[in-house]
Amino acid sequence: MKHGSTPNAGGKVCVCGRIIGILYPELKQIRADQQEILNYILEKQQAEIEYCSAEQAMDRIGISQSTLLRCQRRGEITVAKFIERKKYFRDRDVERLRREYRGRE
Repeated sequence: MKHGSTPNAGGKVCVCGRIIGILYPELKQIRADQQEILNYILEKQQAEIEYCSAEQAMDRIGISQSTLLRCQRRGEITVAKFIERKKYFRDRDVERLRREYRGRE
């Protein structure tokens, strides 16, 4: 018997073809639901992250703009996002860099 959804010489459809025909829409829906759940989780994580501007970061750490840029070039801190051409850093990254520069005050 040939596999697939086309009838064979006896006019019967292969069992595998029928099973695939039944399961495929269900699997497709499960995959769509899985993607929706993943997107929801990622949105929640993004909403929980606190950001501060470059100016706030410099003030909090106690460094100049040139020092902040130097730290970026060395990979000590990375820009998390840009909004209207302004840099924003993750709050936890700023705090980590502050501790490196100023100790655990």
